[in-house]
Amino acid sequence: MRERRKISKRIGLSIVMLMTILSVSKQVASGQIVGISTNILDYAKFVTMNLEVGTAVARNWTFSIDGSYNPFVFNKNDADNRMQFKHLTIGTGVKYWPFYLFSGFNFGVKTQWSEYNIGGITSPQTVEGDAFGIAISAGYSLIISKHFNIDFSLGVWGGYTFYTRYSCPSCGDILQRDSRWFIAPTDIKISLTFNI
Repeated sequence: MRERRKISKRIGLSIVMLMTILSVSKQVASGQIVGISTNILDYAKFVTMNLEVGTAVARNWTFSIDGSYNPFVFNKNDADNRMQFKHLTIGTGVKYWPFYLFSGFNFGVKTQWSEYNIGGITSPQTVEGDAFGIAISAGYSLIISKHFNIDFSLGVWGGYTFYTRYSCPSCGDILQRDSRWFIAPTDIKISLTFNI
């Protein structure tokens, strides 16, 4: 099982690095536009820190790298009420803007990898594993000033996950080790974006 997790991590990180190298090599040299954003909704999800950086690569296309991280454990000293939504997620992809960059409607596709340890939220069980796959999304960017936008987005992520299920967040009793295909919502965003 550990070997499969190591392989999935390597595959996920290799895909992210490959897309980064390919897109950076094709960046528009002059008139580059950069957007830096954070998803406000993620902070309500157990204080998940997040950041996305996007840059123009063609007239109607942007390339972006995004990540989210949550190291927090709540009620750590109370085994019966311990909750955690620990994860590290990294994604890289492109967005198509039919009208103007960083304005109006957009449609995106990206690769995404996540390492997670989630438990104690809806049941005492904890699930720990790695997931990787492809996501598609649609969104709208509303200009509120020269340098600031509010972005709305919704997407679907599909891929493969390797995981271990434990009976509780702190006991370590293994209930199940498995892998499977999945489809899940992703990129549920209301983001504040700063454009340079």
